[in-house]
Amino acid sequence: MKKLLLFSLLLISMGVFAVDDFAGNCLDFDGTDDYVEIAAGSSSLSGNFTVEVWAKPMHGTNVIHILGSRGPNEYSFDMKFENGNLIHGDIGNGTAWLTTAADASSNYSVNTWYHITYVVTTTGYQIYIDGNLEGSGNYSGTPLLFDTNHKIVIGGAGQLHNNYMQGQIDEVRVWSDARTQTEIQDNMDSTLNGTEAGLVSYWQFNESSSTTASDAVGTNTGTLNNMTNDDWIISTIPIYPFAGNGTSGDPYQISDLSELRELSESSSLWDKHFIQTADIDASATSSWNGGEGFSPIGNGTTMFTGSYDGDEFEIDGLFINRTSTGKIGLFG
Repeated sequence: MKKLLLFSLLLISMGVFAVDDFAGNCLDFDGTDDYVEIAAGSSSLSGNFTVEVWAKPMHGTNVIHILGSRGPNEYSFDMKFENGNLIHGDIGNGTAWLTTAADASSNYSVNTWYHITYVVTTTGYQIYIDGNLEGSGNYSGTPLLFDTNHKIVIGGAGQLHNNYMQGQIDEVRVWSDARTQTEIQDNMDSTLNGTEAGLVSYWQFNESSSTTASDAVGTNTGTLNNMTNDDWIISTIPIYPFAGNGTSGDPYQISDLSELRELSESSSLWDKHFIQTADIDASATSSWNGGEGFSPIGNGTTMFTGSYDGDEFEIDGLFINRTSTGKIGLFG
């Protein structure tokens, strides 16, 4: 029988906490000559495909490539930030362009993460930014993403090795089908398990001291060019380890202490909906944050405005030791 939701809290004194960065890594590109080249071998992908990427531009007006495959031959695919107000793409069939205006208007900001998805088919394209449809167009032909003469380059365009990415890139995913908006929205804020149908390549960039970037589901290993170990940095993309999608109808599921910690330390989650699915032993929090313990969910600056359903489960041994903030517990 499930227990009533109980919190065994040791409240000694109170204080303010800071939100930590997301635990995974990403790659930081200098905008001068950094790029990752993918060795595609004898494989190819044409027809229907989807490219997803998290990208954070660090220049507001330059043209900076996110990903492309325009090399060593032209007329394939690229996507880029352009002029501070446009996500621009080119789509070809390997020998000619199908469109050089696969665009979505976007007044993007520097130092901000964006989830950008190009869904490309034989009849047209759709561009999603943070899960929202922002651009679309039609053509007729067989688009090409990569083959032996068109290698994927992350942080560049391929043959045209200019307008390099200035900023950060993470969670690059290539699919052999046209993803739906629902599929994009359901998966953009979580990692994949690697067994999803249609997933061709998946670069998570979680290495920390390597000259290569592994493909988590295939053999399309990336080689870092003009980059050092310093370019592997902590990622701050809003990807979370929870099941569910954070809505009232399908709340994020909290099943252990690590997931509870992710909630407490990610203020971007504090307007979402959660449900606890198991008892949680929180005694380890006594050693967190230099002895200050658990960081409450919400604070005086950003309140928790979502919902948390304990569903009659227990959190035991939660430790909080702050010096200047009162009236806090699990929630600040």
